[in-house]
Amino acid sequence: MLRVAAVSYLNTLPFIFGLQQSPLQFELQLHYPSRLLDIFKNNECDIALLPIAALKLIPDAQVITNYCIGCNGAVASVILAGNCNMDDAQSILLDYQSTTSIQLTQLLIRDYFKLNKKFEPALPGYELQFDKNKSLALIIGDRALQLKNQFSLIYDLGELWKLHTRLPFAFAVWVCKPGLDDKMINAFNNALAFGVYNIKAAIASSKQYEIDEAEATHYLTANINYHLDENKRKAISLFLKSI
Repeated sequence: MLRVAAVSYLNTLPFIFGLQQSPLQFELQLHYPSRLLDIFKNNECDIALLPIAALKLIPDAQVITNYCIGCNGAVASVILAGNCNMDDAQSILLDYQSTTSIQLTQLLIRDYFKLNKKFEPALPGYELQFDKNKSLALIIGDRALQLKNQFSLIYDLGELWKLHTRLPFAFAVWVCKPGLDDKMINAFNNALAFGVYNIKAAIASSKQYEIDEAEATHYLTANINYHLDENKRKAISLFLKSI
């Protein structure tokens, strides 16, 4: 049975739906991004939706499929949030669930804003407890969508990357280790494709998320872009060279 590890956020819903509708026999594990690296390194899965920052740490990881978790501008679910602007922020809290977005935050503050900031690792619950008037917090995933109205100022990292590079971005890609059968990879890719092209059906069938259908549809179709195209591959290469 194929062991699949993916992100436990709403943005993977089309992928999960596609797999569930396919004839593939699979065991699914859902985790936040920073956990997936260890799962893949420890051979606890055959295929993983791996944060792109982890590609530097696993040289034998083989990027597969035509799909990713990406954006072409504002992504909505990867944000720096608070009640102070970037210049006035005394520190930046870094989401413990993140891998790629931490590196992207540091890159953008260094190269786009051209500032030096104090970065602090954040513990669970930080997004509800930090001093919004003195700090900005990196918040990713569904919590970013749920909490966005609690802050007076939000920097969207997908939008900032596009302003900085004029490129889209890919936060996570599907990878396997060498040796996985090509037929299995093709079948997996086809399953993902079915989900990506049937997002409304995926949302309608979901029992995992308590979501507003209109908001979810807008997020998964207007903010998230699933196609791993040439420009996203260029963005991945640029990002990995820059961190």
